[in-house]
Amino acid sequence: MVGVAGSQPFVFPINSDSEGIAIEIWEELAAKKNWVFTYQYFDQVEHALSQLSQNKVDVVVGPISITSTRLENMRFSQPFYNSSLSIVSRNDELSFWGKINPFLALNY
Repeated sequence: MVGVAGSQPFVFPINSDSEGIAIEIWEELAAKKNWVFTYQYFDQVEHALSQLSQNKVDVVVGPISITSTRLENMRFSQPFYNSSLSIVSRNDELSFWGKINPFLALNY
C-alpha cells in the first residue's frame, strides 16, 4: 500500500487530469522494479506518516519535509526538490536599548 499526501504540483487530487511530480517519480521507479501497488490518499502528510509508523502503509509518496524528528524513525529517499525557503532580516546596527528591547528597535 502506497500512501499519498501533499499538495500540487507534487500530488494532485484523485479526480484530476494530472497525477503530480511525486506520483510520476514513484510510478517510474515502481515500473522499473515491477512492483504492484495500490494508493491510499490522505488529506494531511502527518496522517500519512502516522499510518506509515503503524505499518498500515508501506511507503508514503509526496512532498514530505525531512526533519530531524522524522529521521529518527523513518528512512527517506534522496530529495528531489529543494524549496530554498528561509527567514531573513536586516543587518542593522542596534543601539544599546535596541539590543535589550527588540520591540523598540522595530519602531512599534
